[in-house]
Amino acid sequence: MSESSLCIPTLFKCRFRKVEKAALPRWCGTSGDFSFKQDAMNLARQDSTMRFLLEMDRKLDTILSLLQTASIEEDFPHKGYVLQLSSTGLMLESSEALKKNEHLELLLMLGGYPMRMVSVMGELTGEKNSTSLVDANSKTYSVSYECLSEEDKDSIIAFLFQENRKRIRKQKEGE
Repeated sequence: MSESSLCIPTLFKCRFRKVEKAALPRWCGTSGDFSFKQDAMNLARQDSTMRFLLEMDRKLDTILSLLQTASIEEDFPHKGYVLQLSSTGLMLESSEALKKNEHLELLLMLGGYPMRMVSVMGELTGEKNSTSLVDANSKTYSVSYECLSEEDKDSIIAFLFQENRKRIRKQKEGE
């Protein structure tokens, strides 16, 4: 992972599949046009109809994410956990046997409500000798991104800043 990018320790689920180097991503996000949502949220402060429509949109997003679960498990058969995340790579813990230079498509479940899912194409750059945090049979791997859409990169960066703010707040409360 690049030293110039923000890298935070974290722990959230992901699913992945092994792919060939030139494979195309199977997952395309459904988060929509963020600028539209931002404009709609600004308008919702003044208009009760817009608040209602945004609430309906949020509920539909939740229903769609629940309906997609079966498809996701079929398309991305392997489970893992992201232990560290940055805008250039991540640390993956999985019980799946993986090899250096293997290529993966990862579906990151960044949380939030509704759940934000991000697709990343990456290459395994190494295996780390560390104690497994989730499963005793797991290994930890470093993954460097090869293909990441601008929208997904923006979602990762927003998540990184959100998590970093939480961490800073907790540190200040502990002082």
